[in-house]
Amino acid sequence: MQKTTVYLDDAEYRRLKQTAHRKGQAPAAVIRQAIAEYNFRHKKRPWPKSIGAYHSGIPDLAQRDEYYLGAFGFGEDGLSVTKSEKVSDRDRRRHQRRRGVA
Repeated sequence: MQKTTVYLDDAEYRRLKQTAHRKGQAPAAVIRQAIAEYNFRHKKRPWPKSIGAYHSGIPDLAQRDEYYLGAFGFGEDGLSVTKSEKVSDRDRRRHQRRRGVA
């Protein structure tokens, strides 16, 4: 274990002592626990393996997501599409063929 110095103003030091007393621990133990919690919350986490695992074959899917959602029936029966762009029957059939739906 390494030793270090931490500078606290009077109010912070009082709160540290109160917290340590309430928990029945030494102030150094409270500081170590706080640092461990901080490091856990801010550690770099790997991306889920599912991200990037699927390729739709539609090059502009991210830019035109609402358009393509409309192509598959979203926007009908109470589900609203926010963009005003309409999907033609030809486009709907083409995208269904790409996905093997039709």
